[in-house]
Amino acid sequence: MSSASGNSQEKDGKLTSKLAPQQQKQRPETSTSKDMRPVFEYGNKTPNLKQPQVGKQQRIASAGKPSGAIVDETVTGNESLSDSDQAVTSLQIFDLPDNVTEHLFTFLSMSDLKNCALVCKQWNTVLGDENNEVWRVSCYRRLSREVIHCELLSSCATYKSKIRAFFHAWNPHDCSRNVYVKPSGFTIHRNPVAQSTDGARGKIGFSRGRHSWEIVWEGPLGTVAVVGIATKQADMRAQGYVALLGQDEYSWGWNLVENYLLHNGDSQGNYPLLSNAPRYQVGEKIRVILDCEDNTLSFEKNFEFLGVAFRGLPKQELYPAISAVYGNTEVSMVYLGPPLDG
Repeated sequence: MSSASGNSQEKDGKLTSKLAPQQQKQRPETSTSKDMRPVFEYGNKTPNLKQPQVGKQQRIASAGKPSGAIVDETVTGNESLSDSDQAVTSLQIFDLPDNVTEHLFTFLSMSDLKNCALVCKQWNTVLGDENNEVWRVSCYRRLSREVIHCELLSSCATYKSKIRAFFHAWNPHDCSRNVYVKPSGFTIHRNPVAQSTDGARGKIGFSRGRHSWEIVWEGPLGTVAVVGIATKQADMRAQGYVALLGQDEYSWGWNLVENYLLHNGDSQGNYPLLSNAPRYQVGEKIRVILDCEDNTLSFEKNFEFLGVAFRGLPKQELYPAISAVYGNTEVSMVYLGPPLDG
């Protein structure tokens, strides 16, 4: 038994010794000469890749540097990448040329652009140019060329003002079911539905500051056509042909057909306060001026100030609004921003 066992061990030993060279050939190399392959060091530390660098320029973000800094290091030969051995040149993002900054801003959303304008004076100056590349690209992303250069937006002289008007235009989700907003976003169309008064509200309401917008009635007025403001609580549809704006405490309106003011279901007197005041003609521009500081609502027609229509408006969000009764009539709205005094 012992002889057999010894022979078996001897055979195993011979077999092992025969296989050992083959196994050694198959084992991965863990070290090489410095001029050949990378050296992998194992242990308690994270594996470190050491690789010779010959005449290679690297741009690395160095720890401890500002997040906006780009660090340049030139490494030659086998020199290590360390701040102590290399001259470091930092390039801040604020050092970029304005045209490069404008191009980067074109990829941001409107809310991000608003935040960027608050970062520093330089970015505020770049975004303050209302006709630069940032606003031009944003404008063409949302509006067609035909709309951008149409007569309706002639009061918006810059790309930024056109974008601002677009975001303040009619709200397609806050109007009567008999009204729809046309693709441009600035014009609503009322379908020919009998015995119905239909209204629409703007996208954004105002509770502070001074604001103005233009209204253009581009179709027949019918028996009742009202322009004014409304809160979110005001109805945008009523049965029959009525003055929808001004029928309750949540809306204020000017009936263009009869030239009188409406609020809380009652007539507030003639407007404008002129003897034999001319009636509104289709296509004329009406400018609505809402002053949330003085709590007043006023109107202009063809650039003529008609006086204050309503005083003592509530301190809550007030939205541009209209109501119409005539089938297939269209009404456009263009937000202009703060009114120009004088």
